[in-house]
Order: sequence, then structure tokens, then C-alpha cells
Amino acid sequence: MEIISKEFKNFWKNKNVIVTGCNGFKGTWLTLALIKFGANVSGIGLKNKKKHNLFNKLNLKKKIDFRYLDIRDKNSLGRYLKEKKKFNYIFHLAAQAIVIEGYNNPYKTFQTNSFGTLNLLDEISKINKKKIIINVTTDKVYLNKDKKNKMFKESDVLGGEDPYSASKVCAEIIAKCYQTSFFKKKGILISTVRAGNVIGGGDWSDKRLVPDLVKAWENNKNLLLRNPNYTRPWQHVLDPIFGYLYLSYKLSKNQKFVGEYNFGSDTKFNANVLFVTNELKKYFKDLKIRVKKQGKIYKEHQFLNLSSAKSKKNLGFNSKFNLKKTLELTAIWYQNYYKKMNIHEICDNDLKEYYGE
Repeated sequence: MEIISKEFKNFWKNKNVIVTGCNGFKGTWLTLALIKFGANVSGIGLKNKKKHNLFNKLNLKKKIDFRYLDIRDKNSLGRYLKEKKKFNYIFHLAAQAIVIEGYNNPYKTFQTNSFGTLNLLDEISKINKKKIIINVTTDKVYLNKDKKNKMFKESDVLGGEDPYSASKVCAEIIAKCYQTSFFKKKGILISTVRAGNVIGGGDWSDKRLVPDLVKAWENNKNLLLRNPNYTRPWQHVLDPIFGYLYLSYKLSKNQKFVGEYNFGSDTKFNANVLFVTNELKKYFKDLKIRVKKQGKIYKEHQFLNLSSAKSKKNLGFNSKFNLKKTLELTAIWYQNYYKKMNIHEICDNDLKEYYGE
């Protein structure tokens, strides 16, 4: 089945969409795709004054109705949603999304990821209009006992041993509660989505492998690897982004698609950190790699794999890019960026690679 059909593209034209966290890495790519399909996009996010920021570089503030707004501020969020009462779809990506930052600032992590989600859903529940909500969490919500070949499926037990993971588990429980207790009777539909380790061009977040690699290369410093033998379900950012869009499209046709969905990479055995690093090093020739001696120990699981069988079976959605293509597109994006190519053209190239003209 061709996912990115003409019908799917046309579906988004003039739809009123809100994206929380629209100026984050995934939020920017999602916003850009919605703009390309002709949606009326409104977005909220925190200020980001970093040297490199994809949302700012693309000047998306002038292409959507953007507002600086912290989802921890319930009153401001409520006023904003009442003002935007015509919206039909909301993609909730606003989050504190870094595992190590969760250890460094657990209270803020729970405030943002758990109570921020509660604020959003509670204010939406006051608006009596049918809406579709995509609640974006993480593959790290599962109870992980570090079994090498374990493929986590949506029905597996949730866990969350670190603050980031636990805060996202709370967000999922809150979403399930509001769907059952309040949204069902109002015709509001909510689904939770979980993706793997998302990579791609335009990510300069802290303490993530690809951004750390690019920054080390840019500044002629050593790339310090924490856990070179740990495996993750690496995937290109556009795969889950289009999974979220496609799920929304399916929900608009039938509420039977409400539920939790994994949008992981299309592989059973995922690559470890060192393999991914060495593959990217082929594109960043002068990169220097060093394994970091662990000082302060943060709990991270060695093995993490996602099963996306439900998304394939129920939605007919398949990942498009394998790991080789994902790494190639990611490396070429950054190479072109540092060659001072037009950033709009660089992003358009990746979008066209995904869905064609």
C-alpha cells in the first residue's frame, strides 16, 4: 500500500493543526511537512537561542501562527486553546526529551512531561468539539529487563526506572484516563505513539549521539562515547513523523484506530552505538572518537528493540528508510548544511526522498 498517496497529501489542506513543541527537532520536521501539505499550523514552544536551531534557521515562525508558551503554565495554555478553538488536530510533542537531563533535573522533567500533558488534556476537555490528539511519548516507557532479542510491543508492561522514562509513563496513563473518562463521550480521540532513537538532519540537542558527533567534528574535539556497545532502534526522523500523520488520517476515518502504536525501525536486530558512529565517520573523516570513562553513573539499558507489527497490521504503515539510508541521509544533510547550501532546499530534498514530488 502506498502510504503517501495523493489523497493523504490532499487530506491536510486547510486542516487546523496545533503542534506543541513545534520548534524542537521532531516538531520542526512535523511542522514543515504540514506546511508542505497546506495545513493551517499553529505552534507553541520554548525560546531557543542556540547557534544552530532548525526551526529558527527555516524561519518557520513566519510561516505558522507561533507562540512562546510553556505547557507547565496551565492558565496560559487554557487561554491559548480557547483562542484556537477551531483546531481539529493536535500533535503533542512538547517535552523534556533527554534521559540524562531527567537525572539532572527530575522535578522539571515530571512537571513538563507529566503535568504538562495533564494541563493540555484537561484544557482540551473543556472545549466541546471533536478533535484528534496524538500524544508522543517514547520507546523507553517499557519495563526493560535487558533481554537481547526482546521486541517490545504495545501490550507489554510499562516501566520507567529513570525520571525521563517514568515521566512519560505517567503521561501515557494520564492520556488513557482522559480518553476513557472524558474524551470518549465528547468525540475526542487520543492515541499515544512511541518511536525509537530518532536521527536526521537538523538535530543539535545535547547529549544525543548524532548531534554530539556533529558538534565534536565541527569544533575539532573528541567525540566521547558513553556506551559504545548499547543497541538502539535507530530510525530517520521522517518515519515516525509520517507515522503520526498517517495515524491521524486513519483516526479521522474511523475511531477504531484509537490506541497505542510503536513506530520503530523496520529491523529485528538494531545496531550498537559504535557501529552507527563508525558508519557516520565515513562521512566525517576527521572525527576523533574516544570512549568516555564513566564517572557519575546513569542507569541506561543495554538493549532496546521495538516491534512495529501493530502499525503494519492495523494501519498498513511501514518504515521507509533502512539504517543504511537513514545514516546516509543524516550525514549528507549535515554536510550540505556546513557547505552553506540553502537550508530549505536541504530539507526539501529529504522530504522529496520520503514522499516524492
